[in-house]
Formats: sequence, structure tokens, C-alpha cells
Amino acid sequence: MISTRLRRLPRQRDVVKQRIVDTEEDILRQLQKLARLKQELNSTALISQLPTEMLITIFLFYSSGPLYLSPILLAHVCHSWREISLGAPQLWSHISTAYEPEQIYYYLTHSGNAILTANVFCLHLSDDGQDASEDILDQLSRIGDISLSMYNVSEAQITQKSWARLSTPNLYRLELICSPEGSVTAQLGTGALVYHFL
Repeated sequence: MISTRLRRLPRQRDVVKQRIVDTEEDILRQLQKLARLKQELNSTALISQLPTEMLITIFLFYSSGPLYLSPILLAHVCHSWREISLGAPQLWSHISTAYEPEQIYYYLTHSGNAILTANVFCLHLSDDGQDASEDILDQLSRIGDISLSMYNVSEAQITQKSWARLSTPNLYRLELICSPEGSVTAQLGTGALVYHFL
């Protein structure tokens, strides 16, 4: 009796495994159907009737205004808004070292060839690798407006960097706050040079 039950076990396991696979496939089909229904429901919302260009203008207003909404947040509202925000490089063109490194990469990737506005704060330059500030500075040829704050950085460190030799054809505003190696706190109140290029 026990040997008969043992012989049946592999077949029973195969049957149960197949039922699991079939159930998972059914669930996947149902989830896909649910996603399509949600997209259909979202498309009936009044805001979904606005032209894409108008939505991008609204997104730009909120992503750069006092009520700042991250393009990442906008991309998570619904499928349609995700497609629109990911397809609008200008939404991703304001970048800062205050962001996490992954966010900086995300912004640089999705900004395409858009002219960038950058806010870079750098307490030191690494001699043996890239940090978030250098990832942004590598894009100098795309930057139109930059506020660059560098503390405890020597002129020699700056000139060694490849980004220090890049051309800046799109630069129209440069704000530079820089102090030589030494105490940051002693230099913070010295002010900034602001250059506007016409």
C-alpha cells in the first residue's frame, strides 16, 4: 500500500505543478485585462481630453514652480502620464546634486538632448572616480544655466578633470561659488560671482 502511494507521488506532483502554472497564467491574463480596463477608465477622465502639449506645459509649470512636483512623481500617476512625462525631455532638464545618484542618472537619461539647468554642490573632487557632481559636469556642453558651488577644491584638481576642458556652447548663465582648500565654514560668506552670457 505504501509503495503504491509512493509511486503515485511523482504523478501527483506533476499534476499539481501544472495546475499552479495554469493558475499563474490565468492570473496574469486577468491582471492584463484589469490594466487595460483601468487605462480605459483613465482615458474617460476630463484631464485625459487635454492635448499632450497642454499637459506637458502644465507638467513643466509644476515641475519647476513653487509647488514642485518631480517628473518621477508625475510619471507614476497613470500609464498615459508616464508615457507623456518620459517623452518630454524638458521635464527632466532641471538637475541637482541634491538628488540621489540613481535620480541623477535617471534625469540625465530622460533629458535626452535638452539644455540643462544644473545646481552642483561639491565639497571635494575625487581623484580616483566620479561622484554625482562630476556626472552632471560631464554634461557641460548641454548646460545652459549652472550654479556651481565648490569648496575645498584646488585649481589643480579642477584642471585635471576632463569636464574642465569641455566646450560650453549653450551656457548663458554661470554662478560660481568657489573656495580653495581649507575651511568650508570660513569661506561660505564670501559671496558668488554671477556671469550672464548674452
